[in-house]
Amino acid sequence: MDTTGATVITLADSGSLVEGTGASATERGVTVTSGGVYLVRGTLSDGQLRVESSDDSTVFLIMDGARIHSETTAPLFVREAHKTVIHLAGGSENTLSDSASAVYEDVENEEPSGALFSKSDLTLNGSGTLTVNAAFKDGIVSRDGLKIADGSVTVSAADDALMGRDYVLIGGGRLHLTATGDGIKSTNDASAQVGIVRIEGGELHVESGADGIQAESTLSVVGGTVQVVSGGGSQNAPAQQGNDFGFRLETTETESVGKALKAKTILEMRGGTVTLDAADDAVHSNDAVTIDGGTLTVSAGDDGVHADRTLTIASGKLTIETSYEGLEAKTITLDGGDVRITASDDGINASSGSSEEEVNFGGFGGDPFETDDSALYIRGGTLHVDAMGDGIDSNGTIDMTGGTVTVVGPSNGGNGTLDCNGSFTVTGGTLVAIGSSGMAQTPSSDTMNAIVWGGCALTSGRTLSVCDRQGNEIVSLEATRAANWAYILSPELIAGEEYTLSDGYESRTITHSGGLHQIGTVGGMGGGFGGGRPDMGGNRPGMPPHGF
Repeated sequence: MDTTGATVITLADSGSLVEGTGASATERGVTVTSGGVYLVRGTLSDGQLRVESSDDSTVFLIMDGARIHSETTAPLFVREAHKTVIHLAGGSENTLSDSASAVYEDVENEEPSGALFSKSDLTLNGSGTLTVNAAFKDGIVSRDGLKIADGSVTVSAADDALMGRDYVLIGGGRLHLTATGDGIKSTNDASAQVGIVRIEGGELHVESGADGIQAESTLSVVGGTVQVVSGGGSQNAPAQQGNDFGFRLETTETESVGKALKAKTILEMRGGTVTLDAADDAVHSNDAVTIDGGTLTVSAGDDGVHADRTLTIASGKLTIETSYEGLEAKTITLDGGDVRITASDDGINASSGSSEEEVNFGGFGGDPFETDDSALYIRGGTLHVDAMGDGIDSNGTIDMTGGTVTVVGPSNGGNGTLDCNGSFTVTGGTLVAIGSSGMAQTPSSDTMNAIVWGGCALTSGRTLSVCDRQGNEIVSLEATRAANWAYILSPELIAGEEYTLSDGYESRTITHSGGLHQIGTVGGMGGGFGGGRPDMGGNRPGMPPHGF
């Protein structure tokens, strides 16, 4: 940034010096009183750089080796300004720090609450470095909007690291944020146009005791590299409880801390590379989540991706390495992308949930066998689920018209590889599922051919495969645990053609009969979708009683 004509501020404990207009030295440091360009250098061991500008011009503070500490208040306090831009001069190292014994200047409004605190719009840019050590409360705070365009910014905060009341926009730079509270937050709930966090670029590393990045309205990631560890990470998650059926015992709690990305309304990812390790949900919205690009890798103590209302995946790559439940929402739509889920309970759970605090079974809330208005739509993309509870579960309906889906389901008989309280229709795509036969259920399909193999003997590391007469492999799926039931649906299965099935121990050759071709027997709790209660041993339409 051009410093020609800038007012030069040299900070010193023995008496700060101001060369130029628009600022004056005070007993504790320097106060800037008008818009303009100011070059700031020097050190204050207990003082303050303050901005009190009432005109309509922007205040530019070029920090070029400035080090300010304050024992009593914010070391850099923009009390009044039309707008403030802090430029970090190339090659410079700058430091702001406060004390745990600091006090509020304005007790009623709790201001200033950050080591760098602005009551108006604040922008940080430049190629230098800024280190903020906030022992009192927050690191960098704007009561309006906060933009970080460039620079290397390191914040350690006793509470929140970055806060912009109206918005936080990160367009570039390298940010390392450590916070006992939240990493980044925007708090204005006045309308959908405020309370926004948007990440467009840069490198961002967040380690937070509470939530990683949260927005009162919309949280958007469209670029950059983002790494978040929240609440101590997934290994710090509270122990989940369950019963013999694998249904979760929980109370509805949407405000628990430890979420990595959190939004009150819209949470969207459209680009960038994001890695999340969360004690609670990794991605959470009280309304809607959209993933339409980028690469997202998740470890979660609770849900990998959760939306109270709608969850849509249109493109991009999503890998949930660890979770209690992988995807959870009232309506889940998979239009595309590459999704891989590992879950200790349900891989996918479509459920209407409950607004009341209650003990619930099977996930989101209520009777696990009661049909609600939730839905799972699979239109395209690839999906792989490895779940120790239900593989794919909907308390309402499931409709599959395309895509490639593979499911490694549970070994225990109290869960189902495919579980749907309403109708499960398949009119397109490929679906291969293996797991326990205890609650075995199959989709209905009037237009596609499928195979059910009851009594197969898959074990971890063994592969289920189906080959045609010429030996061409049509489908394959490696087991990660024991499975004695398999379901294969593929557009390549043709009635009257010969196929060889293998579980790694045994091969079975069949001539497909058309529709649902059944092999072997299934013990346990009934099958099929469309009615009946599997917990009561009831049989649903389209399946024979207790076996094939």
